[in-house]
Amino acid sequence: MKKNALIFVFDKTGIVDFSQGLRNCGYELTVHADVAEILHRSAIDGFTTISNDDFFNIDLEPFEIIVVNTQSFAQWFTSEHPLSVDKIIDVAFDAQIEFIKNLAKNYRNNSVLIDPLDYDNAIQSLNEYGKITDTLKIMFVCKVFEYVAHIDTLIATCLRKKQQNNDFPRFFTVTYEKSQGLRYGENPHQAASYYKEAMTNEGTLADAEQLSGSDLSFNNINDSNIAISLLKEFTQPAAVAVKHANPCGVSISDTILEAFNKAYDADSISAFDSVVALNREVDLELATRICHIFTGLVIAPQYTSEALSLLKQNQQKIKVLQIKKLTEIVSPNENDMRKVLGGLLIQKTDSKIFEKENIKCITKRTPTEYEMRQLEFAWIVAKHTKCNAIVLASNNATVGVGPGQMNRITALNIAIERGEGKTKGSVMASDGFFFQDCVIAASKAGVTAIIQPGGSNDSDLVEECDKTDISMLVTGMRHFKH
Repeated sequence: MKKNALIFVFDKTGIVDFSQGLRNCGYELTVHADVAEILHRSAIDGFTTISNDDFFNIDLEPFEIIVVNTQSFAQWFTSEHPLSVDKIIDVAFDAQIEFIKNLAKNYRNNSVLIDPLDYDNAIQSLNEYGKITDTLKIMFVCKVFEYVAHIDTLIATCLRKKQQNNDFPRFFTVTYEKSQGLRYGENPHQAASYYKEAMTNEGTLADAEQLSGSDLSFNNINDSNIAISLLKEFTQPAAVAVKHANPCGVSISDTILEAFNKAYDADSISAFDSVVALNREVDLELATRICHIFTGLVIAPQYTSEALSLLKQNQQKIKVLQIKKLTEIVSPNENDMRKVLGGLLIQKTDSKIFEKENIKCITKRTPTEYEMRQLEFAWIVAKHTKCNAIVLASNNATVGVGPGQMNRITALNIAIERGEGKTKGSVMASDGFFFQDCVIAASKAGVTAIIQPGGSNDSDLVEECDKTDISMLVTGMRHFKH
C-alpha cells in the first residue's frame, strides 16, 4: 500500500535529512515549492510539488504524515512598531494557524509534526515499528496545541497591553519559549530548563550571548538576573558581585576597573566563584584582574578582542556573557511572578528607589552631602538584597552586607562582621524598620548615618541616634525582597 507524506514548512531545519529518511521508509512526498527547491539542491527528487493555494485545498486523507510549521509570529509582537488591533486579530485567524489546529482533529490517522526536534523520533519509530506509535502521535498533537496556545497567548498579551487598568485580568495567560535545557536545577536531583519570554525587553538575560565557558547552570542564571537587575540602577561605571542570590560586593566609581576592585575588596571571601556584572566594556587590564580572581561568570556589554581572548584561555574556564544593551531600564509595567502551591502570585516590578519629596530627616543632625550620596547608594543595594537586609557602605562601595535574616539585628551583626574593621565612618541602609538595638550596634561599629523606610517606633530610634550624633532619614517606601 502506498504511503504518503505532506511537507510544508517555514523552518527548514533538518528537513533534507528527514525527507530522505521518509523516502527510505517508502513514503512518497508531496512538498511545498520552497521545500522542493531545497530538496532539488540536495539531489533528492521524485516528489510532487504544490503551491500555497493547492496546499490549503488539498485532500489530506491520503497522508499518514503531515509536516508543517509556520513563520515566527512572535517577531511581529516584538516589533518597534506596535501592531494595530485589526492586525492582531488578523494574526489570530491566520490561515496557517487555523490549518495546523484543524489537523489535530484527525491525529490518529494523520501524524502531525510541527517541531524539527521530533524528526529523529519519527524516523526511529518508522524503522522499528513501520509506523508512528500512538505514544508519539499523542506527543506530536500535544505540541500542536502548545503552539496554538502560544500564539493565542501572544495575541491576548498584545491586546492586554493596549488597555488601561487591565494588569490583572480574570484569566492570566503567559507563554515562554524553551531557550536551553539545564543539567539540573538548584540541586542535582532537580530537573530544570530555562525559558525565555517571547515578547522580551532588550538588555535582559534572554538577549545574552555566551562567548565562553561551559553551559550556564540554574543558579548561574538566577544570580545573573539579580546582578543585572541591581546593575541597571546605576549610570556610573558599576560592578556588582552576587553569590547565592544576594549581592556580596557592589561599587560605583570613575572607572570600571576601580569599580571592580572596590566591589571585590568589599568581601573577597564571598566573591569567590561569584557572578560579576559590569556596565562598561571589559578591556585587557580588567580581564587580567578578573582572571587573577576565581570568578565563576562575568557579564558585560562589550569586551575588547584582547580581553575576550584572555578570558577564553583562562584555566578557570570563566563563563562569559555579553548583553549589549545591558543598561536598558526594565519597564515598570513588567510583572514579577512567583509560583506557589496551587497558584501564582503576580505583582508589578519594584521599579522605584524612593520619592525624593517624601524623604525626611528625623534626627537633630542632617546628613552631609557625602553621607547623602552613600545613603542613596546603600539604599539601592538594600533594595536588591534578601529581607531582612542591612547594607553598610562608604566611598561608593559596600562595606558589609547582611542578607536574608529572620531579624534585623542579626542581619546588622553579619554586615558588621563582613566589614572586617572597615565600618567606621560608613552609612547604613535597612529595607525595613528596626529597634533601638540596631542603632546601638551601628553606633558602636562607627556608622554615622542611617536610611530606612520609617515605622511606628521612630521616636525611640531618634532618641538613640541623637545621643551618638547619628543622622537618620526615612523614605516612606519599603523594599522587602523575598
